[in-house]
Amino acid sequence: MTQTALYSDKKLFLSLYKSALRRIRGMGIIYGLISLITLPMFFVIEAIEAQERMLQGYSYYNFSGMPEIYTNASVILYFAAVIAGTIIISVYVNSFMHSKKAVDVFHALPVRRPQMLMANFAAVLTVLLGVQFICYGIVIAVNEVTIDQITLLIVYEMLRVALLTVLIAAITFFCCVCCNTSLDSAIFTGAFLAIVPSYTVLICLLMEEYVTGFSGSGEVMYTALKFSPATMLYQVFSDGELTQGILLNTIYIAAIIAIMFISCRLYTSRKSETAQSASTKSVLYQFILLAASVGGGALFGFGYQGIFGWGIDSITLVTVTSCIFTVVIYLVFNAIVSRNPKPTKRGLAGLGASLVLTVAFLFCISNGFFGYESRIPATEKIESVSINYAGDYNEVSTAQINTRGTLYYYYAGNSNVVFTDSDEIEMVKDIHKTIVDSIDKTGIECVYDNILITYTLANGREMVRMYRNDIPIEVMKQLVKLEDLESFKRQLYPVFETAPDMVKSFRIKDGFGRNNHTVTLSPEGVEKLYSAIAQDTLNTTRQMKDQHTGPVLARIEIMYKDDADTIVKYINEKAIEEAQQLPGGFTKAMAAVETARYEPYLKERTQPLHQNVIFDVTEDCINTIAALRELDLEEYTTLTVPQDMTAYVTYCYYPYDENQNTPYWSTKKYYDQLSFYDNIRWEERRNEYKEPQQIAQLAENSKVSLYGPAQEEVFYAVLFTESDVDINYAEWDEVDYMAYYIQGRDLPDFVKFEDIDNFERDIVGYIK
Repeated sequence: MTQTALYSDKKLFLSLYKSALRRIRGMGIIYGLISLITLPMFFVIEAIEAQERMLQGYSYYNFSGMPEIYTNASVILYFAAVIAGTIIISVYVNSFMHSKKAVDVFHALPVRRPQMLMANFAAVLTVLLGVQFICYGIVIAVNEVTIDQITLLIVYEMLRVALLTVLIAAITFFCCVCCNTSLDSAIFTGAFLAIVPSYTVLICLLMEEYVTGFSGSGEVMYTALKFSPATMLYQVFSDGELTQGILLNTIYIAAIIAIMFISCRLYTSRKSETAQSASTKSVLYQFILLAASVGGGALFGFGYQGIFGWGIDSITLVTVTSCIFTVVIYLVFNAIVSRNPKPTKRGLAGLGASLVLTVAFLFCISNGFFGYESRIPATEKIESVSINYAGDYNEVSTAQINTRGTLYYYYAGNSNVVFTDSDEIEMVKDIHKTIVDSIDKTGIECVYDNILITYTLANGREMVRMYRNDIPIEVMKQLVKLEDLESFKRQLYPVFETAPDMVKSFRIKDGFGRNNHTVTLSPEGVEKLYSAIAQDTLNTTRQMKDQHTGPVLARIEIMYKDDADTIVKYINEKAIEEAQQLPGGFTKAMAAVETARYEPYLKERTQPLHQNVIFDVTEDCINTIAALRELDLEEYTTLTVPQDMTAYVTYCYYPYDENQNTPYWSTKKYYDQLSFYDNIRWEERRNEYKEPQQIAQLAENSKVSLYGPAQEEVFYAVLFTESDVDINYAEWDEVDYMAYYIQGRDLPDFVKFEDIDNFERDIVGYIK
């Protein structure tokens, strides 16, 4: 091996740097052209089109990322350009290491190897970052004269991308030092960048199938993204929500320094005669080979059983198939890198280790993953817990702002209710414990649902559990108890997060859908009725909803204002409240700037703050009844059966999951008002009733909504409408009507179906 000089002139570093720049000049020009096409050019085209749309009165653009400068095409193409350009240029500048003719020449120079490596590294960064700064500079310049995005965000984005690019280049240099050919260097770099996200996806896939309660979203996926600069870079381009805080940026910088320090030390002792030989003797090769064979074997084994095999229910069959694929991948990978299809004794030992690791890996997954399934944190370690249950408030939708400055509606059922009180936390823990205790048990009644429980712990971490099926019916009975908590109602019902001055009017109709009027009240009247609805909402319990025997006297729909000032005020208040929960001053400042930027668009496109905010007045709503009487709306406080009404009654088929045959349903009053008309008019087996006494009894026994766990019996649908309506032809929005439910045991005696006895015996009897 040719030894390098121990000392050298410091000016040689600059000479080496310039020499490396000349060697990669051509590739740098190609990389620059591709980058200009995939980022600035796409941005310019979309920005010009967006400006033209704005002149025509349409304020939207198709950009993504945190500064919103990437089109759908540039997200893919520019990401590929940065990754491929970084790896190819880094491998090319170090290609002399992998050539027997060139390596002796370079190592004979009177310069230390670390100095030579760092000169090459500096040259690569100059080309890569220089091109990126030019691209983002063009974007900033065009942005200033077109759509006027936030320049500070674009600069911050440029620095984020630059840091990730430097980290990818450092990893590539490390692989170049450890490998003996340029091809191996590129392959191992790709493996390094993909190993953490690939294993994360694999583990999530297997745990989703075999570990009850596992959720692959949130912190788990974010952690995987952070550990790979390639996936983090893609997330930056496509989404931008995963911001790099000071701590993460510090870790990246420390990783770059550590990787380059290790690379310099390894390069100092690298043997020149290993150039162009197989890289099979390095520790890096053994690590990559084991990771690829174990992970690839498990992934292909799972996929094969799911598509071509006997299914994925049997972990034994998946393990056997995975072992077969592990052997195939190990031998093929080893043959490609070693250029020799015959495995050596050392290779056979590695193959055995791969099989052992594959079996151990799948064994851990199939056995609860070290207590993952049964873990419930202690109450004293929990700061808060959230659960995705909204009960009767599922139909309420809230105005939210999107990335284009317009409003859309976000349904409460997609929200998580957060509890911080110790007693409330214990209630959620009891729900969680009921689910955990049912794992691996048979013979229990289960329902299909989607329950997400998220614990925020005192140490700042989160514990997430997702249960997608086989949820015991007892859990549903526990969930409905959450509806009696004041914190539950205050988080979900809009009347508690908006003020009376945001109300425009009230749309009121009686329990039969008649006397439909839009009532505009004075500010004092709005305050009185609004406060009464809020108080009765707090006073109404789940038991009162399920067991009340009186009719629904009236239905009140709260109509919120849609003027620009009200919308802007509401959105800004919500944004400020959410910004206070964000980490870091920079992120909070950016959130405030983002909100201010959207105000002009909000004033152009306004919508009501909330939709479908419906309150049903029953005999239990004493405050609302009193307020209605004081406001001269007494006709909505008692129920008088009209003479020209018809009631249609049919029994419902769908409170039972087809697989589990268990009694669970969750009716939503707003959705059912839109759907029951069609359901009933196409139902052949329905009864009609016109007698006032019968209609009164049906109204007396009707309920707005039902929850299966509270009444484990069959239920019926009843629809009241005007007698002159032809239900077979009229559209649902052409008539006034009200749809309710009647529990099986509350069905009046005069309601008879031809096969009702058989139905109750087959369904209700089966349940019991």
